[in-house]
Amino acid sequence: MNRREHLAIVGSGPSAIYLLKHLLDEMDLLREHLGKIHIFEKNGFAGMGMPYNPRTTDRYNMAN
Repeated sequence: MNRREHLAIVGSGPSAIYLLKHLLDEMDLLREHLGKIHIFEKNGFAGMGMPYNPRTTDRYNMAN
């Protein structure tokens, strides 16, 4: 029996989104080893990391 591992990603900012995209791009290679992917995010929305969030960074320090 082949055991499939689970993966936890903490946070859902840009780096996590890029990681998830690359994992999905390589799913043909990972399918037999990777079971579920769990993403844990403390906020109610994904994709906005601390440098991009107006609640945690003033407008002079925001990236981009």
